[in-house]
Amino acid sequence: MRFKKLNRKTFLVSLLCLLGITVFSLSYIIINISFNENDNPENINQAQQTITPLQEKNYDQALEANATNKAVNSKKGTQPPQAIATSSNSSIANYDFSSWNSYCGPTLIVVNKNNKIADDFNLSLSKVGDKEVSTLIKSNLENMFNDAKQDGVNLFVSSGYRSINTQKILFDRKVSEFLKKTNSKAEAETLAATHVARPYTSEHNTGLAVDLNKISNDFCKTKAYDWLIKNGAKYGFILRYNRDKTDITHVIYEPWHFRYVGPKTAKTMYEKNMCLEEYVASLIS
Repeated sequence: MRFKKLNRKTFLVSLLCLLGITVFSLSYIIINISFNENDNPENINQAQQTITPLQEKNYDQALEANATNKAVNSKKGTQPPQAIATSSNSSIANYDFSSWNSYCGPTLIVVNKNNKIADDFNLSLSKVGDKEVSTLIKSNLENMFNDAKQDGVNLFVSSGYRSINTQKILFDRKVSEFLKKTNSKAEAETLAATHVARPYTSEHNTGLAVDLNKISNDFCKTKAYDWLIKNGAKYGFILRYNRDKTDITHVIYEPWHFRYVGPKTAKTMYEKNMCLEEYVASLIS
């Protein structure tokens, strides 16, 4: 009997040792598989694309990294952007940013009179109040509004995303106004374009730009405007068309028009008094 019991004990001890070795081996294999998958750049890129607006800090970091990382977003066959003579406002103002726009992430695309929004621009819309904006800016925009309210400032979207058709209607209306002052349609269209962007050349077509509160030059005299200038960059928003940048943007001073570029980029642009064209030119040069 003692011999049989000893064999039974030996058997149980051996079995437990075998189970322990098996569990350890499986754990090692699983850890290595997980590590290899997480180390794969394709999986990292996918993780960036699936970050939700609720994860604000990581979301902004992913967007801004994506915006300046040409390798992540470059289209197959696209050539790198040509360097710009950043000392010349004329060179920056007339630069073709199409190559840059195909390399950068969505928040840093340059849309202006010389650079149309791409036909394949990926747009997802969400509502802030009763206005549509890009889903990319919804969370930060709402946070900015809420924080402004805590400081006694009421902010709201007067105009957000615009379809190409809506932009055409607004542009044609402005052309008609200038035709009353000039007999030249070409001149009327040129003058109109300094007030209302031509279709496909408006930032509103991207959903990344918003007109806030009162669409009037008097807005710059309000408490809301002062608050935005001091705090907008924290949430990723910059005054897009400043009065001292019209020779570059070719757009009149619009104190109500703010563009989302991401907090890190907005802070740099604000501190260096750069418009978007200047900032992107500094990255390319």
